[in-house]
Amino acid sequence: MVLLRIDDYNARGLTGDDYGDGRFAAVVRRQLDSHKTSTGAGGSYGLGKAALWSASKLGLVLINSNLSEPLEGRSSRRVIGRADLPWHEVDGVPFAGPAWFGLPDPVRGDATRSWFADGATTDELYLTRDGDEPGTSFLVVAAHEGIEEDVDLEAMHHSLLRGLGQNFWASLIAAPGGQPLLRASVVSLRNGVEVIGETEVRPEDYEPARTRALRSYFAGTTSERLTSPESVVAREVPLRVPALREPVGDEGAHATEHRAVLLVTPAEDDEKAPNQLVCMRGNRMVVMSQTINPPLGGNAYQAVVLAGRAAGADNVEARAAERFLRTAEPPDHNAWKRTEDLVTSYARGAVKSITEFRSGMREAVLRTTAPSAGAAAEGVVPTALRDILRLRAPKGLPRNSRGFPTVDDLSGELNADGAWEVTVEVKLPQREDPWTLAPVLRFVTRSGPKPTVRWTALTALSNCEVTSEGTLRFRPEARYAVFRGVSRVSDHPVAARMARIEVDVQRAKEQSR
Repeated sequence: MVLLRIDDYNARGLTGDDYGDGRFAAVVRRQLDSHKTSTGAGGSYGLGKAALWSASKLGLVLINSNLSEPLEGRSSRRVIGRADLPWHEVDGVPFAGPAWFGLPDPVRGDATRSWFADGATTDELYLTRDGDEPGTSFLVVAAHEGIEEDVDLEAMHHSLLRGLGQNFWASLIAAPGGQPLLRASVVSLRNGVEVIGETEVRPEDYEPARTRALRSYFAGTTSERLTSPESVVAREVPLRVPALREPVGDEGAHATEHRAVLLVTPAEDDEKAPNQLVCMRGNRMVVMSQTINPPLGGNAYQAVVLAGRAAGADNVEARAAERFLRTAEPPDHNAWKRTEDLVTSYARGAVKSITEFRSGMREAVLRTTAPSAGAAAEGVVPTALRDILRLRAPKGLPRNSRGFPTVDDLSGELNADGAWEVTVEVKLPQREDPWTLAPVLRFVTRSGPKPTVRWTALTALSNCEVTSEGTLRFRPEARYAVFRGVSRVSDHPVAARMARIEVDVQRAKEQSR
């Protein structure tokens, strides 16, 4: 049987009573509750803790916590166990699901509560911690990766190292004169005998280019252009934060602007996934990533956006951005986009702000990675290699590239008139001639044709313009563009709140102007 134990130190422990509004109840008792109120917290929906139970073949996790705030005069070795079971019967008695390992609650009778164990008990349960420092140990019983039945201990060891290094690399880096947000290590034992000694997670082993970029930013050694394989360019990307519908004191009473930081550096030669932009906020855990291929002739790169307090500032604008972006994250915390919380918590225009922020990041990456007209970038790619890779189109071929524009991202909300207001990001195959396209809005149906709805308004936001014929003309050489449209309510086959929509772009006959 494989036991996976996660220990945290320099923490607060699972404080609070068994059933109240505290950390213990939020983690052990409740579902979909994180009990995190700080705007810089990583999670919001309580899904992270569920990964512990899902990693057990038995759905069983044992817990030992040292508390920063004593409970009933005790603070060391608070123990509880929980098994996530489906609805079941035992001797004809039905049970709703979870099974508990603890002591009978003398007050509630049919409930099981935690207890403060002695050292011998935690030894037998493989839960003994190093010292009395506050923090918690989670023991996942019968751990598995969900891929293979036969667990290779050495492979699991390296898998844990890789997962920590790829997702928490920025948290492992300290600013000059400070401490990193996180230190992490992995040790593996078989029958109590150490098989692989404690291995510290080193960010440069898993994210060498981005680690170089962040350290350069912290040290203040970034440059204006990519002039060598070690160069790091820093750019600001504006994020407009709308006012909260219900301000918390002075916080959120007015709209504000935050300046996020984009770092770009050449990719290492052996990196398997270059041209990736990763984004993070206060706790510097990776939230989202996307591939943005550089312009033709550009060099492979790696990039990171530091938003909110991730860039180091702790001012009003950074805190406002932190709250705003956290609200724009879905339960998986893997994107910044339209969420119900975002629409209901912020004044009108919140979705537009997120869309413009994402477009701004993309545009800044493309601008930074575009090939230089001069000799400034000569050090990035050897001249001989550039000459070999330079492509010349055969005579007779059209100037247009292959492929056709596609909708890359769509977000929208209903306005007071019941119309859809949508913001659309279009991905464009690069070519010298401008694309002229007609955006088409359809109401989605389960079967049969999808009703088409006309626009009452089209607005160009980036890399395009609206023609007099109601089409969109996209800027030559552009790789993406953004526009906004408002649907015509009189064309709606049903009320907009009862339907889903889709937007497509179709070739339009080009008109002379």
